[in-house]
Amino acid sequence: MRCAKVALTVMKWRLMCCAKWKPAALAFGCALAAVAAQYENPAWSPDGKSIVFVMKTETSDWNIYRASVDGSDVRQLTRGGAWDPAWSPDGKSIAFVSMVEGKRQISAMSAEGLNVRLLTSGPAEHFHPAFSPDGNRMALTSVENGASRIVVMDSGGSKPKPVTPLDQRSRWPAWSPDGKRIAYFVQGPVSEIWQVDVDTLERAKLFDSGLSATTLDWSVDRKQIAFTRGVGKEAGIYVLNLETHQIRRVLGADQAPGQPRYSPDGTQILFSTVTGLAVLDLRSSSVHALLH
Repeated sequence: MRCAKVALTVMKWRLMCCAKWKPAALAFGCALAAVAAQYENPAWSPDGKSIVFVMKTETSDWNIYRASVDGSDVRQLTRGGAWDPAWSPDGKSIAFVSMVEGKRQISAMSAEGLNVRLLTSGPAEHFHPAFSPDGNRMALTSVENGASRIVVMDSGGSKPKPVTPLDQRSRWPAWSPDGKRIAYFVQGPVSEIWQVDVDTLERAKLFDSGLSATTLDWSVDRKQIAFTRGVGKEAGIYVLNLETHQIRRVLGADQAPGQPRYSPDGTQILFSTVTGLAVLDLRSSSVHALLH
């Protein structure tokens, strides 16, 4: 674990070495600058060769960056504030959230950060985008007058269809790999994980014990959902077995992990920490910095 923490620190210094962020790869020869950074919203590319993530420093707002998994070719994709990146299944587009006329709205851009187009608008706010496995639809969180629900629309932004009720305070949708169901987080005095059938709108509660606010991610084999849970010694990354409804902790609180995302082959989990981004290998239970 000590090696992983050292690597994360090295990554932090490397990423912040240039006084001006540029969309080109950051040079290793830049002078180091002591600028604190926070990292959020990591996501694998569909081919597993790249990640996107959101980073904020003392001198810059949250913005989306892309990097190769070996730590090279770190590029800034957005400027002016953006978060919640989500890859399209073909790897050609990235959906994201930014402020538009004072409201959170979803846009999409190319994987290189070009050709930005607005997908949502109107009186409601929209965030937490998630492409369906076939890329034809997008699930998202829609909030209006303090009430939130999950909405599904065409990936181009048309034909929005609510799939959860307004009174459920639903967030963080995650598609099942077969595209038939969406798992989502329900915020409340006792927070819960639910799923909804996209076609029939039949809903079912999956889990409701000791949840913290958490993103969700479905395993490739459709048998498990990864999430974060608990506070203090109980905190960590857990997986919920959808057949037995039992949970298992796969990473403890010492890493302060959050926002778990399965790798495309299902063998690793990418997650954020207080100092950067790291990967848990589910076969060996080892943790290492993704960028080092």
